Amino acid sequence: MALMFDYAPGMDLAQPWLFTQVRAQPGYRTTKDGILVQKAANLIRDNHYVAGVRTTLFEPGTINRCLQSQTWATSPWVPNNMTSVTNGAAAAPDGTTTATSLVPNATSTPFHFMSQPITITSGEFVAASVFVKSNGYNGIVFRFGDSGSTNQFQLTFDLSTGLFGSQHIAAGGGVLSGYTSLALGGGWYWLGIWGAVNALVTAAFLTCYVYDTVAHADAGAAWSGDTIKGAYVWGAQVERNGATIARPPTSYMPTTTGVSNDRGADSISTPWPFKIQPMWSYASYYDLGMASCLTSQFWVTLTPATAADPQWVAHFGRNTGSPGATWISGVGGGGVGNTNRNTVDGIVIPVMFDFVEVLSRVLADGSTATAVRKNGGAISTNTAGPLGTVPFVDLPPSSLLTIGYPNESIAPLIAVTRVKIGADPTGIITLAQAAAV
Repeated sequence: MALMFDYAPGMDLAQPWLFTQVRAQPGYRTTKDGILVQKAANLIRDNHYVAGVRTTLFEPGTINRCLQSQTWATSPWVPNNMTSVTNGAAAAPDGTTTATSLVPNATSTPFHFMSQPITITSGEFVAASVFVKSNGYNGIVFRFGDSGSTNQFQLTFDLSTGLFGSQHIAAGGGVLSGYTSLALGGGWYWLGIWGAVNALVTAAFLTCYVYDTVAHADAGAAWSGDTIKGAYVWGAQVERNGATIARPPTSYMPTTTGVSNDRGADSISTPWPFKIQPMWSYASYYDLGMASCLTSQFWVTLTPATAADPQWVAHFGRNTGSPGATWISGVGGGGVGNTNRNTVDGIVIPVMFDFVEVLSRVLADGSTATAVRKNGGAISTNTAGPLGTVPFVDLPPSSLLTIGYPNESIAPLIAVTRVKIGADPTGIITLAQAAAV
């Protein structure tokens, strides 16, 4: 039997496998038309669309620290040089009438903005995101930093073209780790930015500036509003990610007077009826930013129900080290993340929304082999080395196959399109063969 397991988004989760889904809180997905739809806790988000492709969304658990995320006319949001800030003024990305209207006043100034104070720890990584739409004005500056913007990171964006301006920068002790955007339905854009403030700053601010044009936003130029036009905003989010993982923003979590609950990491698992044996594992997915993280990884795991560590693992992602340094894919026994793995050099490290495919093989002698490619390009492979020897362990009948990994520090940030496991690693030897099975 060459193919032992095959998962694709939208498959029946009761037949031929009985899956258990885990996610502590509700979570949003994006429809093919670019609309946000919320799914209840412990329901798999297997109809989340990326680039028009149906995927299964896997994310780490996290908390939104930004209050009143949809109601910007409400404290603790503070307006500056605004004629009006109106809650419930337009249809939001989820179709509800909950977007806030921002209308700058006629004062000639660079400082038409809304801000909210956020307590942080100096040096920790922070991810911020927001949904924005033009209401006549098109320039946006989205910034996270201290009160004087001395230590900060930011982006500028043009709502008329969907393109970034020139000022995606950091200042002072700020570090910009990454930034991204996503076009949604109804003229909405999702903007994400992540980095660290540093410089002993603990009292930070999330700030969204409105400019009439992106040229003025790039220049930080003074301008006067007409007191009619402005922009719509919705779904502000701030995630504090600790001092080791420069993780991009995850999907939106609503807040009112308090921070959101921990959404919890996504994972799905099913009983595994087979003995451990020579195998191959293929996975394809859209990268949602994990390649910019130090330890965020995607795991396909076989685990005895009573064991703390997996006994056979295929995991695909970034090894620890500076972003862009190395691509790793490993297979092995317990503690595989630290011992039995292979490193693949030469691949161009993915960025957000790149399509990635990985083939990992465990051969009869315990050696392993790996192949990786992104966006259908060149295939990078490893040679089996000392770190690629797998101790075969016989699993009891209660073993589980898990996709995703519910460890908050290394949980995946990806959108899966296929996972396969086969029992013929000498017959399936190329990534193209595995993809075609």
